Amino acid sequence: MSALLELCESDDLSLDALQEKVNSLRPHELVLLQNQLCFHEACANENVTLKIVQLLYNIWPGALHLRDDDGWLPIHFLCCNDDLDEAASLDILRFMLDIDPTLLSEVVDDNYLPVHLAVTRKSTIFCKILLDAYPESLRVESGGGMLPIHDTCAHGKRVDAADSIQYMLELDPELINAENYDGKLPIHFAAEYGRTKSIELLLKYDPNAASKEMNDGSGRLPLHLACCSNAKISLIQVLYDVYPDAIFARNRYGSTPLDRARSNRNQPAMEFLQAQLEYARQAQDMTAMTTVDENGWLPLHRALKDNASLGSITLLVRGNPAAVQVADQNEAYPLHIACEFGSTKVFKYLVELAGDTLNNVDANKDSSLHYACREGNFGVVKYLLERNAPSVSERNSNNKLPLHLLLDCNESKVDKECTEYIEVVWLFLLTYPEVVWDFMSY
Repeated sequence: MSALLELCESDDLSLDALQEKVNSLRPHELVLLQNQLCFHEACANENVTLKIVQLLYNIWPGALHLRDDDGWLPIHFLCCNDDLDEAASLDILRFMLDIDPTLLSEVVDDNYLPVHLAVTRKSTIFCKILLDAYPESLRVESGGGMLPIHDTCAHGKRVDAADSIQYMLELDPELINAENYDGKLPIHFAAEYGRTKSIELLLKYDPNAASKEMNDGSGRLPLHLACCSNAKISLIQVLYDVYPDAIFARNRYGSTPLDRARSNRNQPAMEFLQAQLEYARQAQDMTAMTTVDENGWLPLHRALKDNASLGSITLLVRGNPAAVQVADQNEAYPLHIACEFGSTKVFKYLVELAGDTLNNVDANKDSSLHYACREGNFGVVKYLLERNAPSVSERNSNNKLPLHLLLDCNESKVDKECTEYIEVVWLFLLTYPEVVWDFMSY
């Protein structure tokens, strides 16, 4: 191995060191080194810069198209170099494409283009350059029928991986339904590999994606795949919330998502699905769905009190649609309870169904805003304030404004130094300036 090649591979690579090494060699020695892949190794080095690449190109212009023993070109090494900083990556890529944009159609290994390699390792900006220069690559299949969007959904670990997926869908919306050779859609890959942000993005483009089975006869839904991995609860909950019927779905072998979670010893997933399964079964029992307890509560009220997931609330409402208009013995509607205990998603879902109860007060004259403030449910409070809820200036039977209840929140519930708390208090002051005197006295 030559000293120059060793330098291109080493952590000591720098323009000065490289120039000094080049100057120490005679012209015929440099010619002999052309096939030793110095250019390739430099493109794989996290310390490479545009000036280093330019220096090597000026010595060996042909090296840009020289393949190593595995058929790789320097651009393939660049697209795999996930340790290289963003600015250098972009500069070198643009330099290469200015010389020869057809490099983007060069494949390696199992028909992998540069973009196939880049989407799992490089920034969205880097990938945009590749896609804009060669948009046909969106539909080029690598081994296994993998399109770039499949690779990103499966192996895109970068924080901006979802942004790359979004850009691909902007260019070609039909990619949302593109299958690989195994009948997997993008959402199946994202579920199998636990990519929560990618799942959320895909569902914006196709809200029904979570209900689609793999096209291989296995009967596997995205939720089955997520439960077979060590996916976080956040991902499993997203899939369940948009398609709760999946909790009963059985694959070809008769396994439900809960069965798959058990087989893979995914304890958090098991606990979550077991809890939601109780609500799902209850939703199918008409007697249970229409029977109130001593507090005047239906199953929907109790599920909201327990902060059940949106998917379970959806099933319970489907089991008894009239429940959203049923007040308990304290004259509190499900929407009131959702304000206090439910997620913002659950609250907004109920507003769509029973928005006419939003301004109702209970027996203590507590409004929806009072309920949300009592528990420090910031998302709901902000939603109500931004809608200019009239109850912002209304007092309950204890002479309390909603803001008073927020200020009274125990610090075990609410971090009063967090940005969100300060933002909500500020919204109160903007919405109802007169409350400043009550605020100052607290």
